Amino acid sequence: MKKRLNLVILIFLVMLLFSACTQNAVDIEESEKEIEILQKENSNLKAKNDELASQLSKLEKKVLEEEKQKVVQEGDVTVELSGKSTLTGDYSQDYVTTVFSITNNTDKSIKGVQGVAMFKDLFGVDIISIIADFTGITIEPGETKIVDDLYFDCNQFIDKQMQFYNTAYDDLNFEYAVKSIVFTDGTSKQGN
Repeated sequence: MKKRLNLVILIFLVMLLFSACTQNAVDIEESEKEIEILQKENSNLKAKNDELASQLSKLEKKVLEEEKQKVVQEGDVTVELSGKSTLTGDYSQDYVTTVFSITNNTDKSIKGVQGVAMFKDLFGVDIISIIADFTGITIEPGETKIVDDLYFDCNQFIDKQMQFYNTAYDDLNFEYAVKSIVFTDGTSKQGN
């Protein structure tokens, strides 16, 4: 009877062990299926993330390009000093007349350019800065226009103005800082 009881207990334990192993095998299969599903979801999410990152990069580039269209870029307009002369008007008033060449390097027609003309001596030392706006002319893309109707009246009691008056054209260094460009289509670019 003892042997029989041991045999029943042994059979019961084997069945219990077999049942546990079967259950573990089922649990392992379910876990493997869940892992497979999660890996697929992870791959899909990575692909969506890559697509969104690509779209974001394209949008950022587009925004930068649109901003660039609103900000004056170096070289959009080239302004050069082509000549300088002096004259004395009524009541012994001294004037400096200037000749500028303005080149439109953009792809749109320009209606006006606003900026500052900076005159320096032979050594690059500032003499005078003058607001010099060019309006009343249309400058087509790639075109250069000559503006020779700007003049500056010099006060004989202001040293810098008289230095500008007395400095020969060949001894002048010139720079022009563009502050704003207005195009014929109504758009504009602003400088810094």
